[in-house]
Amino acid sequence: MRAWLRALFSQAVVSLWWILSAASTLSTFFFHAWAAKARLVLAISSAVGFAWANYRVFQNQQTEISALRKDNQLSQSRVPDLRITVQGSSRYILKPVQNVVKGDFIGMFLEFSLMIENRGQRNSTVNDFQVEVVELNRRFTELTPQDALSIMQGRHCLHGVSSPGISTTGLIKIEAEGATDRGVLTFYIPGVNLRTFAEANLIMDGPERKFPPLHCRLTVTDTTQASATEMFEMHEA
Repeated sequence: MRAWLRALFSQAVVSLWWILSAASTLSTFFFHAWAAKARLVLAISSAVGFAWANYRVFQNQQTEISALRKDNQLSQSRVPDLRITVQGSSRYILKPVQNVVKGDFIGMFLEFSLMIENRGQRNSTVNDFQVEVVELNRRFTELTPQDALSIMQGRHCLHGVSSPGISTTGLIKIEAEGATDRGVLTFYIPGVNLRTFAEANLIMDGPERKFPPLHCRLTVTDTTQASATEMFEMHEA
């Protein structure tokens, strides 16, 4: 309210001064009868000046509102836009109990081979990861990338990480209109065992006694809540 009154007063003074000057000039050189009606001229000038001042304040406010809307639309358009691209083959590795070959296991490594693209106009920092394993009908949330992992013990042999990791200290930073390098994103899921697979009707088959492929839906989310999801087919290694 005070701001509007200040704006109105400043505009009214200028408008009234301009109108009175114009009226004075006209009464002096053109309309001499106006000089005898100074009060009427002053009243009319004040009313016109006040109306003009209101219009100017309204016009300035509309200009400010339009600018704010434009800034808001620009801000909303500058958001991350994430996409996951599958790169090569992904795999899962079952961690055996006491290194017993082809036997029971106590956890599962998931190694996603991928690239993450940010098509938006704002930098992105991915800090949340979740995986849904379709065959197990289970969703694993708040996962942490295994950044420092170099080897993984499987049911069949010892495995090295197949490609460089794209995560650094649990985060993935992607510049606007940029992408990560091709690499892997690896997670460890504890508590997955032979009983878990048996309840999902997953059985070992073939001469190597391996389990069938798993279909894993990976979702990554950044600090602005922008997210991307992609399905991966993963074979046991």
